[in-house]
Amino acid sequence: MSLEDLEARRQKSFGAFSVLADGIISEYILSKLSAEELALSSRISKFFYVFAHDDQLWKKHCLDKWGRDGEVMENFVYRGSWLLSYLFPTLMSEKEERVIWNHPACQTLRFSDISSHYLYAKWCRCNMDLSNFVPSPDLPPETTIRVEDGRKLTKERFEAFFDAQAIPVLIKDGGVDEWRAWKDWKWENLFQKLLFRVANDHGGINRYFLMTLKSYAHYMKIQRDETPLYIFDNEFADRNLEMADAYEVPKYFQRDLFETLFEGRPPYRWMIIGPARSGLAISRTGMNGHQSLFNEEILDDTKDSATSLLWYLEVYPQLEPGALPLEIVQEPG
Repeated sequence: MSLEDLEARRQKSFGAFSVLADGIISEYILSKLSAEELALSSRISKFFYVFAHDDQLWKKHCLDKWGRDGEVMENFVYRGSWLLSYLFPTLMSEKEERVIWNHPACQTLRFSDISSHYLYAKWCRCNMDLSNFVPSPDLPPETTIRVEDGRKLTKERFEAFFDAQAIPVLIKDGGVDEWRAWKDWKWENLFQKLLFRVANDHGGINRYFLMTLKSYAHYMKIQRDETPLYIFDNEFADRNLEMADAYEVPKYFQRDLFETLFEGRPPYRWMIIGPARSGLAISRTGMNGHQSLFNEEILDDTKDSATSLLWYLEVYPQLEPGALPLEIVQEPG
């Protein structure tokens, strides 16, 4: 089918909306509809059907509807589709589960005469492999962070050389393998623990909500989100005192500077877990702190409206040598 034929079908299917770019239709029109209105819009035409089935639109509706329902979120089941999760958010009986897969929402129609660069690019980002997005060994020294052996780095040298001179450093082999958490904090051991706070950075009224680790681990393994949910919990140890006793503050940081504050202690300990592509947005101006997670590793940078994935795909490759951020991969321990 020629490009002219595809465009003619698009104009006929979208009608008056065809003068608008696909991204405008999706992000500024369909994204503003209620769940019922979005479902109804899929009946208008083929193009509306395809755009209304964009799963990232249903992610917002699912989390808006169920994110504040504690009973549902304690038993939440991500079904590989946000539309299905919106309709059936919890595990049901074996008989009811079989019925779900016969639901019309599972019988998605396929069309060979519809093309959209916008949806294709979105699909590519949702399925992007980021295993190669790690600092190159050829980076100049001024853009890398020093790595020190914790078995040799004394507290006195750390304070005099790194702390006093504000020099970034990553400490490996610092004794974390001796923590009880090193052995106890396995997926299977934590599944039965209390709820964890999950962050939803893009879209929706629920910025944070609670999920069990078992539910989140299931979501993390099968999700294909452009901006996946990630655990960003500063109260995990308050909910579970056993977790607070499972690790120790390293010798370099045992002086509690927060004691000098007069207005209370700010959040100071975090549980951070996330799959590739998750994390806060990264700034084009480099103004605010950020944690962006790739392949369950943490890269530090800055925050703004662009997603971390979009930043690494479109901004990072264009940076001049003098504008490159400091980079390091934080590995286990």
